[in-house]
Amino acid sequence: MSGATAVKVAASPPLPRDEPAYQSRKPTAVGTQAYHASAASDAGEGQASGPLPPHAYRLQRQLQKAHRQLLAGEAAVQAALACGCADQSHLNRHFNRAYGYTPGRLARAVHG
Repeated sequence: MSGATAVKVAASPPLPRDEPAYQSRKPTAVGTQAYHASAASDAGEGQASGPLPPHAYRLQRQLQKAHRQLLAGEAAVQAALACGCADQSHLNRHFNRAYGYTPGRLARAVHG
């Protein structure tokens, strides 16, 4: 990707929090493919591990959404369905891998 395209991606507005990453209009707005756009924006943010592949980025965004909903008091099953997981166990598996604790443990810690 050219330097000019990377600047366009970095200068474009951030994605809305509730918009799934796979529905993002950000890459098409500057005429690039999704992976190249994520690579350019991640490079601008100084991530040491490099850019995330599109699937990992989408999963990360889904888990962040579920985390916010759990903190707001939503039930784990509702958070799982709202963030695109097939069921609660699907959310539990990915959530535990990403954060090191389950959604239920987070809910109990925050809401008692």
